[in-house]
Amino acid sequence: MTEYQFFPSNEIPDMLPEVSLEVVDFVTMLKDNKNRNCVIYMSFPSAIEWRDKKHEGKIKEVGTNYVIIYSMAKWLALPIKNIDYIEFSEPYNYLSNQL
Repeated sequence: MTEYQFFPSNEIPDMLPEVSLEVVDFVTMLKDNKNRNCVIYMSFPSAIEWRDKKHEGKIKEVGTNYVIIYSMAKWLALPIKNIDYIEFSEPYNYLSNQL
């Protein structure tokens, strides 16, 4: 049987990983650019066969630690921590919420 632990709302334990402002800005930028075509370059240091990957597609959804793109009739969920950089084929929106 699973045992659950409940905490009062003002006593939440520090169990979540800290997220830097750079990651938050990156996620915000990705969210502002949904439905745009892009090329995502990624590195997987522990992989033997495919250490570096390139994915082309359209950004469909973004979470705090993943981005989902649609590419050639495939849906790909990609971990943000492995993204090296992204190329957009058109001008992209950045910090549109702060202007």
